[in-house]
Amino acid sequence: MIPADEHPTKDQTPLTTVGTDPAARTPYHKASGGEDVEIVVETRTSVAPLPDEVIDAAASRHAETVRQSIFATTAVADDWDYEAEKAQRTSTEPYIIHADEFAADEMDFVQLTCTYYEKDDVLATDHDNEPFNNYPRVVGELRFGHGSNDPNVVYIRNETSKTEYEIMLDKGSWEEETQGIFEEQQQTRAELKHERSRRFPRE
Repeated sequence: MIPADEHPTKDQTPLTTVGTDPAARTPYHKASGGEDVEIVVETRTSVAPLPDEVIDAAASRHAETVRQSIFATTAVADDWDYEAEKAQRTSTEPYIIHADEFAADEMDFVQLTCTYYEKDDVLATDHDNEPFNNYPRVVGELRFGHGSNDPNVVYIRNETSKTEYEIMLDKGSWEEETQGIFEEQQQTRAELKHERSRRFPRE
């Protein structure tokens, strides 16, 4: 300990500061030789890094949680049996095929994507939104989820027309969808007409 009479005064020795973060400093005041000496001490907290096995375990649990979350919302319980499905197929009637068969395009048929509007029971092609006439004769029974592992999709093969269909389920209405498209087209035409008349006014 430094004797009291050997302590420097404020005029002799400037205040010494340790560290640069004011929020991390703790002041202490001591009276020595009739003078107050302020000592500022920086406090630090050291946190040891987590072991690799702890980090790996946490990452594994997170990945499993994400995987379960995804499959809980998209997976479909399906009883697909390829041999049984193949045994009941006929070249004269449309039948359901597996998603893998559609992806493989093994018969080199035309492949179309269509949408089935559940609200008004309409099946329409996606490229022109035109509805099928008597669609059950074209695609048969629509068992969404069977063979596709997706509750909103079914794949159909029609050997007579040499066509395979990817059919998407829409809970809405074809009529409402078509009306919405028609109104958008009408609005676009009106805007274009107005723009032309503004740019090229009649004299």
